[in-house]
Amino acid sequence: MKLRITAGTHARRFVSIPPSAENFRPTAERTRQAVANILNPVLHNARVADCCAGSGALGFELLSRGAAFVVFVEYDAGRASALVASAHNLEVVESVEVYKRDMKSFVKSDPKPFDVIFFDPPYYDDSAPEICGSLFSLLAPRGKLVYEHAEDDRRVCASVPPPYLSRRYGDTMIDLYTTLP
Repeated sequence: MKLRITAGTHARRFVSIPPSAENFRPTAERTRQAVANILNPVLHNARVADCCAGSGALGFELLSRGAAFVVFVEYDAGRASALVASAHNLEVVESVEVYKRDMKSFVKSDPKPFDVIFFDPPYYDDSAPEICGSLFSLLAPRGKLVYEHAEDDRRVCASVPPPYLSRRYGDTMIDLYTTLP
């Protein structure tokens, strides 16, 4: 399976996922494009985290549209290797870092603040709302947290203000949160 980057310097190029990827639910192209369009005003030179990255299609999309650096966090070794291969194929290795670890250890590693965090955990993951709240604390002032979840999963991020924007794309819900200046 290949996923297309929709706009920017790498438009119409592809990122790949390993054929053996199980339980993989990539964010639909239409949803990725909509999220990138919403985030466009804050992407220039942004530091981005793509958490539970999977293929990394959204992170690579944001890099293509002007983000300066993307940290991919992916626990699955095959997917993490595919992220590195995609960075090489797109010739953006210097603008990418791949962490092969779970979300709780990533949050505890005390990374530098991010301008944008995209969090797309497995749907109905019981730990997602708590991790979402921890990720919110990693945002820079005026930072944006994008939380993707199942449309019928009404749990919200723990310990954060309500989302300033919510959008539904099929059975996918996108909630956007922001920090104060």
